[in-house]
This record gives sequence, structure tokens and C-alpha cells, in this order.
Amino acid sequence: MRIARLVVMAALLFAVGLIAPHTAAAQSAYVGSWDLVPDSLSGKIPGSYASPTVEIGVYGSDLILTQHPIVMQPAEETKEIYRLDGSESNLSGYRKGRLTLADSTLNLTTIRIRPGNDTVTIISTAYQASDNLLIVTRTLRVERPAGRVLDTPLNRWEARYTRR
Repeated sequence: MRIARLVVMAALLFAVGLIAPHTAAAQSAYVGSWDLVPDSLSGKIPGSYASPTVEIGVYGSDLILTQHPIVMQPAEETKEIYRLDGSESNLSGYRKGRLTLADSTLNLTTIRIRPGNDTVTIISTAYQASDNLLIVTRTLRVERPAGRVLDTPLNRWEARYTRR
């Protein structure tokens, strides 16, 4: 009877959002510093590169993703904050971001709509962690006007990282 009450209490807390199941998964599997494995990048998205170093941290109700720059663009370090509850975050450059967790994959989706422009740019980045390996897959989708997908032949890359 006591176990049944605990199960019901946990279910109620989960239902009202006080326990976030993806928080524990994000902390244990993804948190840390990750270095790009040389020659592991396949595919290409113009203007989107695999950072040499990626840091993932969970602080309170936020996941913070820090991407360190490539040598040719030293001022390009980016820090993005995503809410663990899956609600939308405001990012730089007219972008909004959302974090979701499906199975063991951490998905970060950014949507950019520039003012005065009917083009919608959607970048989906999937992070799959297993022990000391992180596989990052980024996909680009462009819609113009919103809803009509444009042909973007160079729209995907995948890279592998090892935990530092």
C-alpha cells in the first residue's frame, strides 16, 4: 500500500512538472566537455560547422550548450540556454530554441525568422551519448513562405565527439 502511494505521488509530481525525467538523463549522459574526433565529420551545411569543443551543462532548470570556435573564427564562441521543461528559449540572431528528449536522444531545435523576411530556417541537432562517445547530427530545413520546403541539397552533417 505504501509503495502504491509513492508511485501515485511520483506520477502526480511528474504530471504537474515538478519532476522532469529528462533532467537526470541530461545530467548523466550529456554533461561534460566533448572534443571533436578528427576526420569524423561527414556531410555539410554551408555556414554551419562542427565545433572543435562542445560543453554541455545543466544548471537548475536550464541546459547550457557552449560551442567553442574553430581557429578561423576565434570570436565565435556561442552559449545557448535551453529550458529542460521543453518550453521555448530566446536565442541570439532572431532565433528561438526548444529542447526535447526522445528515447536517449537529446534534440535541440532552433527556428529563425528574420524580420521582414518570409523565410523560416529550422535547424535540428540531435545528440546521442553512449559512454564516452557523443554523436551529433545537424539537419537544416528551409521554408519559404512558411510551410513550403525549399530544396537544400547540402542540409546535413554528422560528427563524433569524445568525452574529455
